[in-house]
Amino acid sequence: MLLKAAVEHREAGADLRTAVTHLAQLAKIEKLIEDEKQKDADAYKRAWEDCKRDAEEGEVDYLNLACAELQEAFSPEVVRQPVACSARELVARASDVSDAFHATLRPIVEEAGGTYKEGPLKLEERVRDKARSDDYKGDVARVVDVVRATGVFEKIPSFKEAIAALRARDDGGDLRIRRAKDRINNPKAGYMDMLINVEIDNHVGELQLSFKKLLDIKPSAHRIYNLTRTLGGEGRILDELGLSTPPKITLHEACESGDTEVVQKWLDR
Repeated sequence: MLLKAAVEHREAGADLRTAVTHLAQLAKIEKLIEDEKQKDADAYKRAWEDCKRDAEEGEVDYLNLACAELQEAFSPEVVRQPVACSARELVARASDVSDAFHATLRPIVEEAGGTYKEGPLKLEERVRDKARSDDYKGDVARVVDVVRATGVFEKIPSFKEAIAALRARDDGGDLRIRRAKDRINNPKAGYMDMLINVEIDNHVGELQLSFKKLLDIKPSAHRIYNLTRTLGGEGRILDELGLSTPPKITLHEACESGDTEVVQKWLDR
């Protein structure tokens, strides 16, 4: 990625010394991101150890088994909305079923001892962005998290009880589990949860199950996630191109503050 950035910059007419300077700046930004990711991963590990200390003997093993079995039972290669539609239609449909979605899932989470939090509907622009990704190949119907919620748990037995309740309700008429991703046994960058896609009222949404101690850390980690998503894996991050009036703060400062809007302005130059 660094070499690509240097080559692109040279092709834009910059001399070699300038290209090397910007290459060094890019390396610093990448190191900043990696350092922050490691800090978050370490914080998640400490939080998970706290969760386990509160558990009785055997409870962690039971939870790990329940999560692994759920993923094994619901691991289709592809999950799609029952009805193919445009991004605008998908968001409209999600809005229509939102009340039924939350009314179905809220009691499952709360009766297990968790706290239910409704998430905002994914915006139409974000739906289009996600559909254009390499994984989705332009298929809007594969976006299955427009309507979403989080079940927050403080105790391991409550988390496991919620999984059991979901499985008991599966295909009972009003709820069908379509996919489960076990990130308890397979953490993502240290963060642990279960992502469960459920079909309610002929629409697929997403329920995340996690622990409060982990979610309390998530805001700082999410800043890094947003930043790396904005960067898009491309090596075109240059602080001073001189091609147009630059943003008022440098790219490095925007990275440090997690200001993805300013980062995007730099990338668009």
